[in-house]
Amino acid sequence: MMTEATVERLSGQIKAQKILIEILLGKQVLQSAESAIVVRESVRAAFLVTRRGSGAVSEEERRGSNEIFEQALETIEFLRSSGERK
Repeated sequence: MMTEATVERLSGQIKAQKILIEILLGKQVLQSAESAIVVRESVRAAFLVTRRGSGAVSEEERRGSNEIFEQALETIEFLRSSGERK
């Protein structure tokens, strides 16, 4: 069984990874329109595969993954629209 400190540590690591991924996504998306399309389609494909699911992950894991992919897609769209206004 995981201790509270372990759960909190893992939670902190996940949050930090999420921020780093958003920074990297942002850099790629803002680099060029072509890069933005490639990144968006890659994230979208991963989201669709995870959403369809398989026996390898639990429903809760699938939900967690889908939330991250949805947020990544929203971030990409926001960055694309911000870049287009400049």
